[in-house]
Amino acid sequence: MTVRALTLLFAVALVVRAAEFEEGDDVVLLMGDATVKIKLTEQFATHAFPTLKLFNLDVDAVKDYDGGRTSAEIEKWVA
Repeated sequence: MTVRALTLLFAVALVVRAAEFEEGDDVVLLMGDATVKIKLTEQFATHAFPTLKLFNLDVDAVKDYDGGRTSAEIEKWVA
């Protein structure tokens, strides 16, 4: 699966789950090229591409995605 396709699935999952977020929650979808953003790749231990990570800025936590590459699986992970 391409990075672009996985990013689209992730964006759709966020939209589907948007009603579950609390008012005032900030949700940001970022896409970066790990061949260019070397420091970010090292900082977040990115070893495979594409990679999904969910950041919770309220608790300074990063959740790595290790599930399947379907919209249903990604939606479940975002929840």
